[in-house]
Amino acid sequence: MLAQPVKTTHHSFFNPPREDTGIDDEQLRSLSNEAAQREQAYVDSLNRNEWFKALPEPALREPQKPENFEQKLQELDEGIVARGIPVSRARLLSLGRKRFEELLEADHKAREEQRVVGVRTDFTSWSSVYQSFAASGALRNLPVPERKASEVYQGHEPERDQVRALNGFSDLWKFGRVEPRAVKAILDFLDRFESLRIGQQLFVDVEDDGTIRSHFLAGGKTASCFRDWLSVVDGPHFSVTLKNPVPAIAFWLSGERSELPDPLDWARNWTGMKAPHKDQILMARAVIDGFCLNHRGWLLWNFVGNRTRKVFDQATLETWRDQLQKQFPRITAFHAAVMECFYKPEGDHARFEPARHRRFLDQKIENLRGFVSGLIALEVRKICIARFRDSVLCSGSPPSDLQERIDQALKAAFPAGATFEVEVES
Repeated sequence: MLAQPVKTTHHSFFNPPREDTGIDDEQLRSLSNEAAQREQAYVDSLNRNEWFKALPEPALREPQKPENFEQKLQELDEGIVARGIPVSRARLLSLGRKRFEELLEADHKAREEQRVVGVRTDFTSWSSVYQSFAASGALRNLPVPERKASEVYQGHEPERDQVRALNGFSDLWKFGRVEPRAVKAILDFLDRFESLRIGQQLFVDVEDDGTIRSHFLAGGKTASCFRDWLSVVDGPHFSVTLKNPVPAIAFWLSGERSELPDPLDWARNWTGMKAPHKDQILMARAVIDGFCLNHRGWLLWNFVGNRTRKVFDQATLETWRDQLQKQFPRITAFHAAVMECFYKPEGDHARFEPARHRRFLDQKIENLRGFVSGLIALEVRKICIARFRDSVLCSGSPPSDLQERIDQALKAAFPAGATFEVEVES
């Protein structure tokens, strides 16, 4: 016979009787949470890399500043503004009219590129110019490849997102391979427009005695636009320019004893030409400066492009950088030591902070450039009529012992032997 089925009752939830311990549910949950936290702390301690300790920002070498240097420099700037620059108002107005005609001609030439820009494009507005290039399809042909989803997930070359960005007229050169004539024409217009804007401000600042008194002349800004208007300055004058600030400072900071790289020689080496064009020498100087500032990969490509306004092959630039790295190993060792101070712990590993590292390094180099420029200005303070980022403008003729005095001041401030190239030009 078949066995009789046995009836079984299934309980989805079964709560066995619990012994009375005198602990209520709230206390039980609290104890459970504490146990979980102790367990997590134990696991974290097993996974923690005890060998890693975040380092403070590096203390780099400092030059020996003359006594009361900042105060003397402030007094010099105040004196520059008080004395002013004597100019010919008539020559300034005549030159301004000529430059305005050149600006109109540059505008007309740029508008000939009607496939890219139209009659309504405002060359002084970045949004207007950007829309014109976007409408022509230039955005689809940027020389920096867009990162794929897999590359983003793996964290491969995140700097490509940065260099692909178009944030203003300074990035217009990135369209150079797609629309080279339009880019060149618009940049020429912008240079003339900026120069004319400076000239207009100078004309407004001319006082009744024919003197310009402006903080622009003592602000440490770049002198590139002001050079276009030097012909309106009354009386003889000369300039003192620091030609190689970045390599000289980087070599001094790193203790590199080799001779500073000559852009002309490296341009000959990289281009294979005995007499390189000035644009090729500018390219070589930009690559050298980029190496000294520890730019590499696409960031070096972006740096050189901004300096030269031309698009270069990224792999070629990296090859040239490798040659500099082999030639000047102490520069590489210096940057490697600095980078070690910009890692922070993140979970079970350390992550490099490129933005903080870049801010620190650029600020250090910029401060030293300002110091060297100020040191040169103090050597000619009695005849200095304008001070810019890497140059000063002086009245009269250069003293016969000026070069020697500047060299002595620089050697006293940089006793380890920084090699600065200073040019006196009348």
